[in-house]
Amino acid sequence: MGILKYYSAGQSTPDGGEPMPKKKTELPLVVLMLVILVSTTSCSSIASKQEPIQLDEKMVYIPPGTFLMGSPDAQGEKNERPQHEVSVSGFWMDACELTNRRFKEFIDATGYVTDAEKRGKAWIWDEQWKEMAGADWRHPKGPSSSIETIMDHPVVQVSWNDATAYCNWAAKRLPTEAEWEYACRCGTLTAYSAGNTISHDHANYFGSEELDIWDGTSPAASFPPNPFGIYDMHGNVWEWCLDYYDDAFYSRSPGLNPLNEASAPYRVMRGGAWDYCPLGMRSAYRGADFPFSASDARGFRCVKPIDSPEWQSTPPQKGETKGMGD
Repeated sequence: MGILKYYSAGQSTPDGGEPMPKKKTELPLVVLMLVILVSTTSCSSIASKQEPIQLDEKMVYIPPGTFLMGSPDAQGEKNERPQHEVSVSGFWMDACELTNRRFKEFIDATGYVTDAEKRGKAWIWDEQWKEMAGADWRHPKGPSSSIETIMDHPVVQVSWNDATAYCNWAAKRLPTEAEWEYACRCGTLTAYSAGNTISHDHANYFGSEELDIWDGTSPAASFPPNPFGIYDMHGNVWEWCLDYYDDAFYSRSPGLNPLNEASAPYRVMRGGAWDYCPLGMRSAYRGADFPFSASDARGFRCVKPIDSPEWQSTPPQKGETKGMGD
């Protein structure tokens, strides 16, 4: 596993490096007890508000629109420039990242075997990145781990190939990179959809371990949605996108519904993750990796074009939701 620039403690690592999370800070015992007391109360409240909502079966309508994609000159990474105007057609997007529960339904129905299962190993973070024998979607951290108690968390250890297989089965697809950023931004030009800074009240990311109740992924919809009604676009798990990755694609990107279909070694992933610092969670940040690669911080969500025959009965409205049986 290896890919673009990742950040460590707010600094870039060399190209091709792994995401190197910051080492956890050792806090004095008294301070640590106070942090745990305050943060557990706060985050438990957030989680308890969301738990009754079965959002992992819902899709939200994202209306058509035009936005500025990427980052202005002198901001962000080189591969986020030039900032350019893009228009996208309306589409439906999963309200949440796909959960273990939903992915298990696919496996039970098809008998599909993931790339990590075929390889017999996958990447995990354990104070450093390493390939763990026996790590797969059922055992995210290795053979001794299980998803039995985290069925409402995003599925991880899924490659781009695995995500595409699920989408095909569900009659959906992965979002294009442009659709993903459009849905994430919600009309904003700031670093994140909620502003130019982000906190543990809005996302699950590295550096917030002492301030939340999760050691790894958080349950779907544990944090407030963005204005479109989409959850966890920043942090929790990286999300695979449909495009091949090209660091210079923005210089030749079409203005309407862009999709990079030019074959390349990597596929795009967006959004950052629980093991990643805030710089990589920005709306414009572009990550990528091999389509067969899997880790305990990779997941996905699906989209469905507006022209899907079964959903053409009435013109959809912004924020409208549909479930699996609708």
